[in-house]
Amino acid sequence: MKIVSLIAALICFQFTYSQTLPNFEEVSLKQASDYKPAEVTVLTAANYILSTPVKEDDLDRKMAFAFILRWMTGTPDYSFEVDETAAKISKGNNEMIGLYMAAMAKYGIENPANAKDKQLVRDNALEMVIDYCKKPENNIKMTKGLKKYAEERSKK
Repeated sequence: MKIVSLIAALICFQFTYSQTLPNFEEVSLKQASDYKPAEVTVLTAANYILSTPVKEDDLDRKMAFAFILRWMTGTPDYSFEVDETAAKISKGNNEMIGLYMAAMAKYGIENPANAKDKQLVRDNALEMVIDYCKKPENNIKMTKGLKKYAEERSKK
């Protein structure tokens, strides 16, 4: 009986800790009615991006970024503003802009009542990106612009 329990526990552990992503190409985003059901997939992609370390040539991250961008540019339910903040924190770092966009999408979907408040979306997305970058195991350093926002945040 102990062996069966051990095997069952190992199988559950395997499935719990393996992160499988959906096939983003199979999620239709052709009509306005496609976007609301796709929010679950967007959250999966954003959570993946914001919880896994940056690795060179990571196809899963690239596919997740591309899907989020495709959803953000077409959703009729949300309006995301990529302003000078994105330029300041990224300074040509595509990974940083991807993190920021994933964080904006995540915050907007999880907080629909606040999603129209662009300042609130921006501030909360920046917090997520700062928290992500503070973890050395994520393999990404804060840009000067992001450090400035982090310093401002710590003064509040």
